[in-house]
Amino acid sequence: MAEESAGAQILDLNQEIQAFLTAAPDWPGELAGAVGQALDGGGSHWLFALLLMMVFGLAGERLVCWKLNALNRTIREQQAGAWPMVFGYALFRMLFDLAGVLLFAVFAWMVLHFAVDSGARLHQTLKDLLLAIVIFRSCIVVARAILAPATEGIRPIALSSEDARTFYRWTVAFIAAYAFLTTFGEILVGAGLAPVLGRVTFMCVGLLLVMILVAFAWSNRDRLERLFVGPTPSGAQASTLRQIVSQSWPYIVMVWLATLWVNWGFGVFTNDIERVDSTTISWWVTLLFPAIDRLINALLNKVASLQILSDTGFEARRERFVSLVQTCVRVILFVIALTALGVTWNFAGTSLIQTEWGQRVIWAAVDIGLTVLVAYVLYELVMSMLDKHMPAEPEGESEIEGEGGGAGASRQETLAPLLRGVFVVLLTIVVVLTVLSSLGIEILPLIAGASIIGLAIGFGSQKLVQDVISGVFFLIDDAFRRGEYIDIGEVKGTVEKISFRSMQLRHHMGALHTIPFGEIRHLTNYSRDWVMMKLKFRLTYETDVERVRKLIKKLGQELLEDAEIGAKFLQPLKSQGVYSMEDDSAMIVRVKFMTKPGDQFVVRKTVYSKIRELFEREGIEFAHRMVSVRLDNADQPALSDDQKAQVAGAALPSGAKAST
Repeated sequence: MAEESAGAQILDLNQEIQAFLTAAPDWPGELAGAVGQALDGGGSHWLFALLLMMVFGLAGERLVCWKLNALNRTIREQQAGAWPMVFGYALFRMLFDLAGVLLFAVFAWMVLHFAVDSGARLHQTLKDLLLAIVIFRSCIVVARAILAPATEGIRPIALSSEDARTFYRWTVAFIAAYAFLTTFGEILVGAGLAPVLGRVTFMCVGLLLVMILVAFAWSNRDRLERLFVGPTPSGAQASTLRQIVSQSWPYIVMVWLATLWVNWGFGVFTNDIERVDSTTISWWVTLLFPAIDRLINALLNKVASLQILSDTGFEARRERFVSLVQTCVRVILFVIALTALGVTWNFAGTSLIQTEWGQRVIWAAVDIGLTVLVAYVLYELVMSMLDKHMPAEPEGESEIEGEGGGAGASRQETLAPLLRGVFVVLLTIVVVLTVLSSLGIEILPLIAGASIIGLAIGFGSQKLVQDVISGVFFLIDDAFRRGEYIDIGEVKGTVEKISFRSMQLRHHMGALHTIPFGEIRHLTNYSRDWVMMKLKFRLTYETDVERVRKLIKKLGQELLEDAEIGAKFLQPLKSQGVYSMEDDSAMIVRVKFMTKPGDQFVVRKTVYSKIRELFEREGIEFAHRMVSVRLDNADQPALSDDQKAQVAGAALPSGAKAST
């Protein structure tokens, strides 16, 4: 079937070539006759009517839009930093300019309607010219909004002013050639130009447009290479593929444009409408590729620079993220253009594409590709936002002061690892189910089967379900966080790891306990908000308690001003007076201070040291444990050393050893 169709097209091509060769000698005369027919016999009245349309159109536009023009000039003078503001300014400027173009078209059409007879051929010719002018001006408005050659402050894409002006001039030249040459060809065909000559005229117009694009690519190859290929990172060597693309892309573009023109011309010459339409898709994808690529690049860079993604692990992946998504978009555009062109050649061609199986394969590939791309973008964004709250990994072996009990991580740092795992699981399930659905596999039975299996597992493992649900409520209540010191009755330690079913506690002696959430009956958290530390001292009965209170108060003020530990106090060191009296000739004085969880042990060590120095300097003695022996006969002569030793030994508790 494909061979018969190709043979018929070749036969049509031969016939068209023969017809063109026969009509070619009369081509100039045919063109002159068609021009005269389009202008109702020539003369200058058509030019007068066209100028009248332009004058009234521009005058009406200026008269109605003078306020919009003032606002437009204000917008051009803006220097917007935020990309939403830049995009908003560019959009409003484009809408204002398009409104002016629309008013121009309305006033010019009114002149055409009243000045030229609607039944005359000149009316249709001027209407086609007016449509070409409107299309030309509308495309220029869009190009000016994107490139902003004279307004760097509201330029939505990253271009230097010199590059923007250069690209804008080439864009204006191409749009003018495209709009007016194609309109000229349509006017000639409508005015009675021979069909074969009309098709050749369109082919010449297409060739001229291709030559403009090739000239643009060659004359600006350095600018385009910097724009699309990008610089090589410092210290890195460009890959072989990158070097090949960098050196050969102008030739590739030239061959691609020539291929499009040949295929399009073949369709025009043989009157193959499907071929022309398919090639037109590839043609417009090629024309719009630079604008789409740069806008996508600007959008990706702005997304990658969002404040919520700053100070995260995304910083290291930023360039890879932008490059990968940008490459995917380029591949999608290239595949669309190549597929639209390949359909016209019937290699596996139209017959395959039009079958149900072929369409299913194509749409499945498109769905899978878009699903994976969107999933990757979501993964990077969500992971980057969670990375900001991920707990920092400890550097080496950290020394544990006292028995632990330091301040733990924030609630976000505790929940971030769990949320990260949940998100990855859910995203994987959604992607897998979407891919299976794209491949034509019914996913509803799979979901139902998974639900039944999950229900059976739930009944068979009630203890596991209890652990998971208990853990959820503990985390909702914010009972503990990673890094906090807790006591659950049988064991205590620092929360080192939290999973869906259990948590791990690291005892200050090094033991690691794993406790399922369902086994926790009560929980004491020693790492929240503040810690009150109370210290005891044994002083002699002769000590002046009021003097001790004043000295402790003065010491507390000095410690608050200490550069190392002063900031650790939440409440200063103060004396609580006499706490108790002991039978062995000592009274217990207690002091207290408030500090942050985890800092109490460092502060306690300093407080003990400072109080010892203070008491020694002020002559305040600590009470030592001693036993006093009283002899009934006061007149008894002094005891010898041996007798003293015997008395002291008798006063010692059983099993103790006396020393003289």
